[in-house]
Amino acid sequence: MRIDKCGLYVFMCALILASACLGQANKAEICTTLRPESYCGDPTLPPGSVCRELPHDVNFKQISAGYSTLLAICQQPFDDFGWQNFVALNWPLTDLSTPRPWEKYEDPAAIFDKSAFATMTREVAAAGAAAGQKILYRMAKSSTLPGGHPTPFLEATGQPLIDRNLNFTLYEVRINPVWVNYVVNTAKLATLKEQQAFVAAGHMVNFPAGSYKDDVKGTGGSLGAMEVKAAWRILDPSKGDKPERFYTRRATIYISGENTVSGKPLIIRDALVGLVGLHINVMTSDGKGSVWPSFEHEDNAPAQGASPGGKTYSYFNADCTACKPNVPPTPVNGEKNFKWAMTAPYAQRYAVDGKYGTQVTIVQPVFSETGNANQRWRAKLGNSVWTHYRLVGTQWVNHESRMPAGIPPLLGNGVLETYIQTTSTCIVCHSSATLAASSKASADFSFLLGHAH
Repeated sequence: MRIDKCGLYVFMCALILASACLGQANKAEICTTLRPESYCGDPTLPPGSVCRELPHDVNFKQISAGYSTLLAICQQPFDDFGWQNFVALNWPLTDLSTPRPWEKYEDPAAIFDKSAFATMTREVAAAGAAAGQKILYRMAKSSTLPGGHPTPFLEATGQPLIDRNLNFTLYEVRINPVWVNYVVNTAKLATLKEQQAFVAAGHMVNFPAGSYKDDVKGTGGSLGAMEVKAAWRILDPSKGDKPERFYTRRATIYISGENTVSGKPLIIRDALVGLVGLHINVMTSDGKGSVWPSFEHEDNAPAQGASPGGKTYSYFNADCTACKPNVPPTPVNGEKNFKWAMTAPYAQRYAVDGKYGTQVTIVQPVFSETGNANQRWRAKLGNSVWTHYRLVGTQWVNHESRMPAGIPPLLGNGVLETYIQTTSTCIVCHSSATLAASSKASADFSFLLGHAH
């Protein structure tokens, strides 16, 4: 049966959180919701269903503004919203023969670095890459497209991440049609010249927010602008990797000459890659702006201080007694760039003791509400590969750009913010995003707009 969350929250406040509500009458606020709890973005489907429908908005209404005034139970609608997005973006759950919906979204380099992107595409095609394969070319913070514009948005510190097989982790970013239409056609922010005109006219960036036409029934309306950031690692079954535990794709990997030991482009064809992290940023109305769910694979790394228990992790090796956790690799021989070897293992020259990759531990604990959401949603996914992924947490803006005192105050993905997990927060970091045309013009929490040139 469906659960009326509004009634549930009031009931919990009365029976379980009564003392908290009374003791914090001037400090804490209980939240309310409009729609019955649903495991699907389409509440007209049978109760308990998961489906391909992307949710337009968070099922949430707040009594008063102020992220820091909420009780813990108010996190639940945001975590449910995150899971609804994750499931819909990766639909269908069992047939993995085709790219996921989010993989068909636009690559921002095709907008901001058209020439460099076209050059890379031609070189990959000329190298005989199989048609329809994923192309991966980002190894960390900066774009590796020769002639391209720097793109600082993944591993925020600029260092790469090296897996247990001594290969670099690869990243990609995708933007949905709503985002593209706003930037290219509506606001016209795709070039530096356009942004200069935008600023001169006194405009402010305001990405479209998702909403329902009928907010009570959860029907109609439109989706909001969305950015998706993914992390992948090269899988090698001969070294103990288990592809059946990952969402996998065949990919062509393109590394520009500035990031290879030979100084020439490296093109790796038909690599088997597995998804290890997925970070979603989506604009909402009832969610008060940007909502940031972040997911990672359960085999990435153990929690800090926990015993690995003999489990094989992608980014942790219990045999390495000299490995300090969450310490980035450093360039060698005075080089400015990290460089790929021309044959696997591609990051061998940065190995600890000559044989270990980055030693990652998960620093931030999963909040109890998020853990509950993980249990509920994973139970709905049957025997699909998606049961091996977990929601790290969901942050949301609520018009606050300072470090929030509410829940969760921090959010760091082990493979996307590896080296800053103790301080990582989507809200504070992205609040500094500005247009390329002006360091004083807010980019509405999107660093991508800073790539225009």
